[in-house]
Amino acid sequence: MTTSTNYTGISYIEEVTAGTTPPTPAFQILPTTGGSPVSNISTAVSEVIRADRQTDDLVIVDAEVSGDLNYELSYAPYKPLIEALMQNDTSRAIALTGVTADGSASKFTAAGIETTVLVGDIFKGTSVADPTIDQSYVCTASAAGEITVYPNVPAGATATDVALDANTIISNGANTPKSYTFMKKATNNNVPYYWYYTGCQINSLSFDFATGSILNGSLGIMGLVEEATETAKTGQTEVDVQDYTIMNAVSSIATISIEGVNLGKCSFSNFGLSVNNNINAAKSIGILGACALAAFSIEVTADTEVYFENLDLYEKFLAAESFAVSLILIDGEGNTIGISLPKCKFETLDTPIDGKDNFLMQTGTLRALRDAALDYMIKFSFTDA
Repeated sequence: MTTSTNYTGISYIEEVTAGTTPPTPAFQILPTTGGSPVSNISTAVSEVIRADRQTDDLVIVDAEVSGDLNYELSYAPYKPLIEALMQNDTSRAIALTGVTADGSASKFTAAGIETTVLVGDIFKGTSVADPTIDQSYVCTASAAGEITVYPNVPAGATATDVALDANTIISNGANTPKSYTFMKKATNNNVPYYWYYTGCQINSLSFDFATGSILNGSLGIMGLVEEATETAKTGQTEVDVQDYTIMNAVSSIATISIEGVNLGKCSFSNFGLSVNNNINAAKSIGILGACALAAFSIEVTADTEVYFENLDLYEKFLAAESFAVSLILIDGEGNTIGISLPKCKFETLDTPIDGKDNFLMQTGTLRALRDAALDYMIKFSFTDA
């Protein structure tokens, strides 16, 4: 008999009541490259001493739902889950018109602009009068009626019709995490099989940016219970994957900058960013698996590999000097993801000699810290095309 298995992927739906799949659920399909939540079963072997040297039993004593979804970065499919990662119920938007561009000082000016555009916000600037202004910027400083930005406003630009836009701006918070049911589905000999994982929270996210590759990473999930069945949820449907284009390490990376450092024409060869909510499962006598989940300290770290240009980075490391890091990512449709780390310090930084016929590189790890003035460690800005 020929056996044919068709793995049809992963989908999810937000829960209204944590741990309970909504009635007649419409599961949103995710584009993934593999991985899923699993129920990790722990067992214990009987220690009864027997004269015949045999073992009495193997007993299931614990279970934990967890796992990573691997992905190639795209805007619409992963925006809601990145927002959930932040555990913040409050987000902002930017929609300003009639802004004046000052190319001589790399500023935008307008009455009250400093209350709408905050330091670390990443947004799009557009102008009909001067299209050279059309790009994404990060706000690096502000004062009454003006903001300073990077990359620089083109020299000489003086248009007064500039529009500044960002659809969703969200930083790390401490609100109750959103809860999801994830579904894994497969078919074998035309028989469907379902695995439902309820009470899932977004524990971690990694972005792996390397030269000559697609931007990819993994999404870490923690959950409560697994149910494996041949019977679908009553009335369930599956929503097609949202339209998307995959981001890459060439055309999609508009900016990776370290405050106060000239990285030269050749800058990063690798940049790996990780956000971890440190969600732990609470265990209770009489319950198999987790009875509750709780998020502890958020950690934001990055591994970097930079072409050696000068001693700027190393001097920051030796002085334990803090600095901001900004990333601007744009897909083929013009959707933008901005990532701001307002205060970072290097934990390690080395300049190893790899041998003959190799570029001299600086490799290190950095950690994001709470910025006392801005009161966050990481901020995401999303702007639709």
